[in-house]
Amino acid sequence: MPGENIPSTFGSLTEVSNSGGTGKIEMKVKKQFNTNLKYCHHLLVCHNGSIWVGDTTQKNVQKLKTDGDSLATVLTIKTEIRGIVVTSDGDILLADATPRLKRINGANGKIQDSEYSVEPLQIMSLHVKKDRNIIVGAMSPGAVIPVTGKRVVIVMDKDGKHEFVYEYDNNKKRIMTYPRSITSTINGNIFVADDVHDDRKSSRILALNKNGNILNTYKGHLNINNVDKPFRPGFIQSTPLDSVIISDFNCYAFHILDNSCHLMSYYQHRDIGIEYPYCVAFTSATTLYLGCVQPVKSVTHAKLYEIEYSGF
Repeated sequence: MPGENIPSTFGSLTEVSNSGGTGKIEMKVKKQFNTNLKYCHHLLVCHNGSIWVGDTTQKNVQKLKTDGDSLATVLTIKTEIRGIVVTSDGDILLADATPRLKRINGANGKIQDSEYSVEPLQIMSLHVKKDRNIIVGAMSPGAVIPVTGKRVVIVMDKDGKHEFVYEYDNNKKRIMTYPRSITSTINGNIFVADDVHDDRKSSRILALNKNGNILNTYKGHLNINNVDKPFRPGFIQSTPLDSVIISDFNCYAFHILDNSCHLMSYYQHRDIGIEYPYCVAFTSATTLYLGCVQPVKSVTHAKLYEIEYSGF
């Protein structure tokens, strides 16, 4: 039977894993940038230093470059966005809530259809594995709730051929409701941020193994999450050390899981003055970028941080 990870109580920077955890987490803001987006829902940093950010609400994708302590906008593309990745070949792929991934020309911003299709479903999340395979979360057209039609995670090879579909477990029970964000670890597990209700007051992280079953489930930590501050993962990403980082924008926190979905530690961003963290991109084993969002009624723009870190 699939297990469920029941959070335990521990200090905000304490190692709790008994599987060779990484100890104390430290973070230091190296640079702070102001974007001209309200929400930084998606973030991609390429090897050439270019930065791509996406705002799902305002249907806006931008290519940026750093200029000292400021950002310069290179390209602006008006499009739906549910995910953006760069492949090992340098291709930039975009999920835009249609059945087919798009390929973006990084020089001029032109968008073309790619070979990656899940027709007739809509692609709602996107991840590229280290082995170059593409993973997407998809659903039948329609509302998130009530659940109708298909809710799946699909693994495709580099040519777009479907290799594996996650939809039901061994008991023929539907695995997921809304696969908002996806990542993977070197041991082959796939992690899915799954919104169980459309108000996002009941979200969870699913770890799926190679056989298509739920290996483990994580639903937040009792020291951080409660009725007033439910677990609301924005974005999940595997780290250079093969742990998984989850941005909990409702509680200004990172949750750190090992590659089997067991809680290792957490970190609250208010310690370094950051609010509403949402998406993460790693540039090295010691540096990450963190994109944030703003409250609905706020008139300020989203911030982007370059952060030096250690401990996960």
